[in-house]
Amino acid sequence: MSLRDHLEPEEHIQSRCDPFYATSRRLIRYQLTREGEKIQFLSYRGVKSVELVRKPQHKLMVAGTLMSATGLFLFVYLMLWTAIPAFFMGIGLIIYGGQGNEVYYQIHFDNMTAQEKELWRIRIRGSKDFIASIADITGRPVTES
Repeated sequence: MSLRDHLEPEEHIQSRCDPFYATSRRLIRYQLTREGEKIQFLSYRGVKSVELVRKPQHKLMVAGTLMSATGLFLFVYLMLWTAIPAFFMGIGLIIYGGQGNEVYYQIHFDNMTAQEKELWRIRIRGSKDFIASIADITGRPVTES
């Protein structure tokens, strides 16, 4: 069987980002595995939001903290004026790291379990048009975490 065998009459695929498909009536998660097909459906009416999830860059924030602390120490105790830029660059790294990287898009719907939450995560790479299609169809803009 293929995905087309699971489509209803008059339903057609509008956008895709493997393994996700946006049809004219619903969202579909379709995968072929060794055990067979795995397919989940989600009605557009059930979609509450599409969220762009960002995760902070902790290593960058730690490096910024160390740089700022070292710059402050060198300035206060050794009176090294050249340590002042290191202090402010460290603050900049902390702020930049705290903004985080875009990691994935999360589709939210009512009564979502943790397992379903993982199933409806969409990778960032190559999914911009797909997410735009979902936002257009549902009439809900993409939010940021």
